[in-house]
Amino acid sequence: LPSTDLKYKSGKIDIRDKDAMTDFVRGVISGTVPNVLKSEPVPVVPPVPVGGSKASTTVKAAVLKLVGSTVLETVSSPDKDVLLLVFAPWCEHCKKIVPTYDILVRAVQGESRIVIAKINALANDIPASWGVK
Repeated sequence: LPSTDLKYKSGKIDIRDKDAMTDFVRGVISGTVPNVLKSEPVPVVPPVPVGGSKASTTVKAAVLKLVGSTVLETVSSPDKDVLLLVFAPWCEHCKKIVPTYDILVRAVQGESRIVIAKINALANDIPASWGVK
């Protein structure tokens, strides 16, 4: 379950130091050791212009950029159907599919329930339970 899919970071611990290892594990269990989440900053989404002129009502649709701190909330939203591209910036296959996502997001622009999104898997944590490698 993603809700239990948490990571924790310790200070430098000698694995032969039983007491230090025990203290760390107890801290994780008790909640005194905070979990860590690798996440880019949440992107600022510009406001959608409202008005009567053609220039102000034309909005270019864009693939929604998710980050580690927003991905689970977005994909778990019961009122949204989300297609998520999990990518690595260096991946040639990922680079080739991006234009298809751009076309798709424009095609479903009027469908408020559908979300076309992407997340950089190198810069952000995603739930390990998703099995993305």
